[in-house]
Amino acid sequence: MNRFRAGLHIPGNVIVSCKKCNNEKRRDDQLHELKLAKTGWESFLSHDGSNCSEHCKTCAYWKTIWPDEMRVKNLKAARQKILGFRARYAESIELNLKAHDSLRQELDKIYRECQSFATVRIKEAVDLLLKV
Repeated sequence: MNRFRAGLHIPGNVIVSCKKCNNEKRRDDQLHELKLAKTGWESFLSHDGSNCSEHCKTCAYWKTIWPDEMRVKNLKAARQKILGFRARYAESIELNLKAHDSLRQELDKIYRECQSFATVRIKEAVDLLLKV
């Protein structure tokens, strides 16, 4: 679960992927707001070169997977498969959407608390080291 997407690990919201694609998808998941689609996977699979700058790293990734003539068609087919998969779990997806806003706020709070905690602990460690 990431800070901005706040996706629950529930049926219809978890998709099997290879490690490389899952890691690449993180680029979209770290965006505060998705511009290409509603969900992280849909956004990731929307990088067909038509809506991004020429320096988009995700579009560059997809170019290494499929040549131009296949990429748009294959990405569209993959998006449709995910939408079809998610449609079978409409009740779970609805739960995820309802929980999203409150989870997102809570995750943001936890994230900030962790940053603060880490900052204090690092400062304490450096101060201790400098005293020695």
